[in-house]
Amino acid sequence: MRALYRWTRDLHLWLGLFLSPFLVVYAVSTVLINHNAAPGRGAPEEKSDPVPVVVPDEEDRTRLGRDIIAQLGITGELGSVRRMPAQQQIVIPVNVPGKRRVVTVDTATNLATVATKTPGFLSGLVYLHFAPGQHLVGVSGNWFWMRLWHWMADATVYIVLFLTASGVYLWTVLKAERKVGLVCLGAGAVSFVVLVCGLLF
Repeated sequence: MRALYRWTRDLHLWLGLFLSPFLVVYAVSTVLINHNAAPGRGAPEEKSDPVPVVVPDEEDRTRLGRDIIAQLGITGELGSVRRMPAQQQIVIPVNVPGKRRVVTVDTATNLATVATKTPGFLSGLVYLHFAPGQHLVGVSGNWFWMRLWHWMADATVYIVLFLTASGVYLWTVLKAERKVGLVCLGAGAVSFVVLVCGLLF
């Protein structure tokens, strides 16, 4: 029993410390989202001069976009690549946290221009908050670093569940803290039930 307590306590501490930077990202971005903040909304747009590119004969839009941005020396997470035959254009959104690029290829001349906005650090946190979501299913996670962020978002959920369970276990073991813990647990449960009932009914 002592070994279980010691291992649980140590893992609770170590995993909590490991997870803290990721929780800060989600905490700060949640406050920004909750208060309708849009950091960097007015960031200026810079456009590059046209650059010649080779447009590959590729049906898969993600591979097409990846090939073109590689020619331009650009890396990042691709958005939904759009072919626009009527306008003779291919539009390729490319995002990294805090920076947005839109590559527009004129398929008549095979010239590409890049429009860049840099909304900044806080905007990057909001982007990371939303990045693992279900929008752009099948497209999201096409950049290695964003795929790694998706995995860490999953890990964050699992570790928070472990911290919750281990926290309850450690509370039950520490007899001196049981009364205070019971009050906090009860207050949290009542708040949750009241809020859910208010939302549903």
